[in-house]
Amino acid sequence: MSARNSRNVAPMRLRTGARWHFSALVATAFLFAAVVIAVWSKRYSTADAEVASIVVLPFVDMSADKTGQPLCDGITLELADWLAQIPMLRVVAPTSAFAYRGPDQDVRSIGKTLDTNHVLQGSMRRSGEHLRIAVQLIDARDGYQLWSAEYDEPLRDAVAMEDAISRAVANTLQIPLTAETDRLFAARHIADPAAYRLFLTAQYDEQLRTPEANTRAIDLYRQVLKADGNFAPAYVGLSYALLNQQGFDHRFISPVETEVERLVAEAMRLDPQSSDAYTARAALRLDQYRTDEARDDLRYAVSVNPNDSRAFAEMGSLMLRNGEPRDASWNLSRAIALDPLDFRLQTQRCTALQDMAQFVDAAAACQRARELDAHDAGVANALASLAESRGKIDEALQWNSDASRILPSDFALYRTRARWYLALGLSNRARETIEAGRVASNDGESADAALVGVVFMEDGREGLRAHLAATKLDESTRVDGLLAAARARLLLGDGVAVEKLLARAAAAPGSTDVADTPWAARLGESSLLDLAAAELDAGKSTAARQRLKSLLDMLDRMMDAGVERHATYGLRAKTHALLGEADAAMRDLTRASELGWRAVWQARHEPYFASLRPRADFQALMDKVSLSNDRLLESIH
Repeated sequence: MSARNSRNVAPMRLRTGARWHFSALVATAFLFAAVVIAVWSKRYSTADAEVASIVVLPFVDMSADKTGQPLCDGITLELADWLAQIPMLRVVAPTSAFAYRGPDQDVRSIGKTLDTNHVLQGSMRRSGEHLRIAVQLIDARDGYQLWSAEYDEPLRDAVAMEDAISRAVANTLQIPLTAETDRLFAARHIADPAAYRLFLTAQYDEQLRTPEANTRAIDLYRQVLKADGNFAPAYVGLSYALLNQQGFDHRFISPVETEVERLVAEAMRLDPQSSDAYTARAALRLDQYRTDEARDDLRYAVSVNPNDSRAFAEMGSLMLRNGEPRDASWNLSRAIALDPLDFRLQTQRCTALQDMAQFVDAAAACQRARELDAHDAGVANALASLAESRGKIDEALQWNSDASRILPSDFALYRTRARWYLALGLSNRARETIEAGRVASNDGESADAALVGVVFMEDGREGLRAHLAATKLDESTRVDGLLAAARARLLLGDGVAVEKLLARAAAAPGSTDVADTPWAARLGESSLLDLAAAELDAGKSTAARQRLKSLLDMLDRMMDAGVERHATYGLRAKTHALLGEADAAMRDLTRASELGWRAVWQARHEPYFASLRPRADFQALMDKVSLSNDRLLESIH
């Protein structure tokens, strides 16, 4: 189930978008949405009192030495997974369930908050190799106990107890178990009791969502598979733990992708219809930028298990990165219905809604994320992005400062802040921000790259030449350094150098950042645009027009899918301008200004809008935005 993985956060890395024939995309998306909506409407509408739903609260450790919590939590997590295999039963994900730890919980309040009508509570007492588990099923609407039982068995029979409890819950709720459910239950049995104990502890460690605990989980999963190589859930668990570790360490996927590929394949061999295995493979495919395949896997996962909140969350993340905020919001809403207290899901939905300019709903989602975790840098960053997308840079700067205080070593936060200062013409503030980021992150090359725009604004072309000579960005082996050098060379009118630098960037680690990704385009960035501009300068108009048309097709697709961001309109305006489509460029730039676009200095000095500058309507628009900027500056100084 999705609640236990740490992957579902607001996207931080660029991912290559899929190439779709648009009419096929629309038809497929609408058909998929219709099918899943029908399933959810039939199965999971909580307005229908007859539809069963349940949350498994963390079992209470009653052991004398109070050291049994990892085992206790592992059993809780497994019970939730067992129950999730039952058709016609909606199961709240453990992330939300684990917010209610400890005895004496108000089940009626929990049911209302989590939108569920049943609560499964339990306690565990371990004595050596013996377990005593007490469990009760409660109607959350009135607090009435529907069923209770005690199990006093050897620890080696933990799986049998989970099987018995799951069947008793289904029987009490009058949900018939199918042959397929029996098969899914059987797939969760393991021959080695000691290995299963390790698996439960690994489950506990993974759901803690910390690098240290995740490392322990990796080691435990490996021990489980060494003891019993036929337990599919351990292959899936290790796959996710390895992917998560790369995220914790901010490393590329390449060191683990071969192993994860093998692990997922083995899980599918053992359990060909495992939604967890398909979701894990989709997560791998996303990290490999194989978006089409990831989408197919996720569609299959939710078709066989509508309780798989991780699959809905991964699909939402995929679509958000792929410039499809409307469908992203829908999938994230489905994930939130299963996991309402996961702030990461609320943060991503805030981003999807802001991408559609649905600012009121976006603010509500961001505020809900903040209520759930006020100390997460991602939440503050989402609030900053929301404010900036509305043109409220003063408010955005405040939230950005909050994010930097929480995560001071993340240079991306300083780079973003500097970009906003530059949009208002405050190059001195931008420089101060970048230098502070240089010290806090100990990343001099990123700082040198981010200074390109500042130097150009302060010292023009001569200053930019001096900056390149001093920093040697042209000799960088990193994508961000090479992209910055290419942009500088474009500003200097050296198209040949731009082409060479972008070619090197495309071959560097992290080269997917160079691609014409929707995630970059939503921020108004595209190396494809810079390459086309360089080709136009070099007289390669045919190649340039082909690139620009390709970029324009992607931007059109994004806007048809719901994107309504000033940065994206600004990027499309640049594309039209380079294509010589001045009226279309002005329409887009006007719409960008209505949404909060403020980069007047850049529009007047960078090469993209050179063809528009003689136009009176362009100058009038720049003057209008400048006046708005002046009013905004009064609240910043």
